[in-house]
Amino acid sequence: MQLDNSGFSFAVIFDLDGTLIDSAVVILDVINIIRVERGHPKTTLELIRPHLSKGGAALVRESLGAASLEVNADLRLFRELYAQADYDHSLVYPEIRQVLGSLKRNGFKLGVCTNKPKRLCDLALDQTDLLPYFDVVFNAGEELPAKPDPAAYNHCCAALGVTSDRAVLVGDSEVDRDTAKSAGSPFILVTYGYPIGCPTQIEARARCHSAASIEQSVYAAFGLTSPCEVELPNLRSSARIEGIQ
Repeated sequence: MQLDNSGFSFAVIFDLDGTLIDSAVVILDVINIIRVERGHPKTTLELIRPHLSKGGAALVRESLGAASLEVNADLRLFRELYAQADYDHSLVYPEIRQVLGSLKRNGFKLGVCTNKPKRLCDLALDQTDLLPYFDVVFNAGEELPAKPDPAAYNHCCAALGVTSDRAVLVGDSEVDRDTAKSAGSPFILVTYGYPIGCPTQIEARARCHSAASIEQSVYAAFGLTSPCEVELPNLRSSARIEGIQ
């Protein structure tokens, strides 16, 4: 299905984990299942948090530590167990639904670009009822290289009918910053997520300490101060476009 690209032509593309949903507890539960089954003590959220934005293989290897056997086998087991997880609505960060709803009502095209595998991304978006807000969802790291390579992000922009300078990436880590920089898009950092290093060292057009300030930062990134500054078309209903799988 093709998007109606007439009228308003700005897009907001979101990272998933650490930006829209706080999946750390779900990941911790899966890691601890594996650790306990292998005779190792449970780890803690504080110990795994620095690894959450490093990608699946590094996350599993570092979080399992001495309980790790072979990284590819460990990653497959982790993803099998993860696919059985339940995503409670409480995992959605406060104010995210309000922000997404307001952006959509005001004509912004919305997308998700994540390194999370498709079936796990679908699980999270479906169970938290976030999927209807988005026009496209792209899963990098499968047929397209993982972020920070901008390929999947650029495909997301194209599917939304905008060039990268008419899109803004909202994310929580250096990976998202580098993706936006390579693509030529402004980057908005949410500081409540899973940065690899210190959030104050991550270059960004704006820093949001809560989701409530994302919308204002989006308008500022595009040089707009209010929804009234542009003539908006009638909003169409959401239609998911499958990205590169």
